Amino acid sequence: MAIELLRTVDNKPVKHTAAHDLESFVYLLCWIVTFFAGPESQLHKNTTKLAIEGWYEGNDLIAFANNKEGCMASASHLKDITSYYGVLSACVGVLSELIRCQLYAQRRAHDPAIAQFNYYVGSK
Repeated sequence: MAIELLRTVDNKPVKHTAAHDLESFVYLLCWIVTFFAGPESQLHKNTTKLAIEGWYEGNDLIAFANNKEGCMASASHLKDITSYYGVLSACVGVLSELIRCQLYAQRRAHDPAIAQFNYYVGSK
């Protein structure tokens, strides 16, 4: 689920857009290339905790959103892609970068200090 939608469950409603669906698709792709080691649902046998396991840790949707955003910001999930899907590694990296840029663009747009700075600079 898109991070913005996870965060707004208890707040005012957000219009669900195609961008949210695309973001969700990237998360699903990350899940597949991390947890599956091949066709016929062969689960990846790992001995360490995978980065995306943090996506569903916590007691509420806000915690899920924060964990998912932290993972995407650090790109730690990219190191866990199974060798079977290694050919998709670059693609998943590019898509993850697009999500990361979008997340930070949304944060900057809502930051009052940045909005004030942009207003001041724009008026000069």
